[in-house]
Amino acid sequence: MLGFFGMIVVFLGVICLLCYWVSWEMQHKETRPGFGAQIRNDIAVSLRSFTAKHHRAIMKKSVRRGFTENAA
Repeated sequence: MLGFFGMIVVFLGVICLLCYWVSWEMQHKETRPGFGAQIRNDIAVSLRSFTAKHHRAIMKKSVRRGFTENAA
């Protein structure tokens, strides 16, 4: 069963990579970055977005905690 699950994960990974490559290939050749550079840029943007959302959530919690501590 674990082997079957592993095969499905690998197949889904290959399908996602091929879809990503097709979308990259459809961009204009003179303006697009290299495939590896495009992947690195997209990963960096995703991480930056995730960390910014996480940081905002932490700040929102600390502000709420500060208001409740000051009210008491």
